[in-house]
Amino acid sequence: MIVGNSAAAVAAAEEIRRRDETGSILMVSEEENFSYSRPLLPRYLSGEFSSERISYRKEDFFRKNRLDVSLGKRVVRVQPEEKSVFLEEGERLNYGKFLLATGSVPFRPKIEGLGLAGIFTFLCISEVNRIKKYLKENQVKDVLILGGGLIGLESAEAFIRLGCRVRIVELAPYLLSTTFDRKASEIMAGHLLEKGVKIETEDTAVSFEGKKGRVKQAFLKKRGEVPVDLVVLAIGVRPRTELAEGTGAVVERGIVTSPAMLTGVPDVFAAGDCVQTRNLISGAKHPLPLWPEAFRQGKAAGANMVLPKFGLGQPMVEYKGGLVMNAMEIIDLPTISVGVTEDAEAEVFSDYQPEKKVYRKILVKNNLVIGYIFIGKIERSGIYTGMIKEKVEVGSFKDKLLDDDFGLIYLPSDYQKHLVKGEGIEV
Repeated sequence: MIVGNSAAAVAAAEEIRRRDETGSILMVSEEENFSYSRPLLPRYLSGEFSSERISYRKEDFFRKNRLDVSLGKRVVRVQPEEKSVFLEEGERLNYGKFLLATGSVPFRPKIEGLGLAGIFTFLCISEVNRIKKYLKENQVKDVLILGGGLIGLESAEAFIRLGCRVRIVELAPYLLSTTFDRKASEIMAGHLLEKGVKIETEDTAVSFEGKKGRVKQAFLKKRGEVPVDLVVLAIGVRPRTELAEGTGAVVERGIVTSPAMLTGVPDVFAAGDCVQTRNLISGAKHPLPLWPEAFRQGKAAGANMVLPKFGLGQPMVEYKGGLVMNAMEIIDLPTISVGVTEDAEAEVFSDYQPEKKVYRKILVKNNLVIGYIFIGKIERSGIYTGMIKEKVEVGSFKDKLLDDDFGLIYLPSDYQKHLVKGEGIEV
């Protein structure tokens, strides 16, 4: 049984079915939609993509793989000693192997007036559908995005394309502060300002007021009163761990798992945004809510869920950890940041062309690339990501890292084949 219907859940189901053509697979999800690509939700909101186009797997995928999918059903309790779960309606379901792929939920701050109509989060298609309905039924001109991270900027782009006036409010000193440095942020902020976006940094909302139950004003701590017709809460997400609590699984910042994605509870696995992940650079363990990492975790979990049946004597498949990684294109400005983007002890190699909105920065420490930021010119980024993951020593060619013709030819031959064909690496 798999609880969830997104990247980790789908990857696990695919891997189980690839290894086991006959076993039963039940997927239970409280969402009422088949799996879709969350990163494409802004394009769905703006009307650029239809709901069919953002589908992650088509409905016939579930039929062809003989997956029993139960949508719109919420699991409220796991009882591992009896290998069963209970749905909200009271129904009990039994399992042999169990995967928690419950993902994450938006963080909702405690702000006065948060219950007014017109205040939304931006993480699932049902919420975006409510935004679309609200836009259709109300005259929305002024949109406030509370949060200047990835979700905030991507949702801002959708509203810009819809012709709204957009204001981004960010508590940190600059946008994308967890993945960009100040220079990269300044480029993005300048790009957004050109599109008419208002940006308030080192500020936050303290209350909302409305008229006839609909939000109409936001009161910012520094800026004061601003007009709003719609608010998006994009402050961040937190892992959904409530089903693991009380089962015997360890929950810290997320559900703790082994590299095989086992929770420590017999036959109970976890994968995706709900778990905490080992950072490949620092070794620290923290949630890493990224689509590719969720897929890799789900694939490992799925493989291991069938090993006792088919793999006696075989080693378990391990997920070894991931990198902080964000790739996005905001109004035709492509960006990607991977790994460590600020470190006072690292060597920095950079290329800055403000007139072209081009900024490339690579950090090298102990002869290894530990992170990079590319804006405007992101070609070959997959090579650098592979170098970080594979810990390729760059001492003999580090002064060539930003050359326009930099490529695989510079890398040791032992790594070249892997970087071309390695899982999850684009070159």
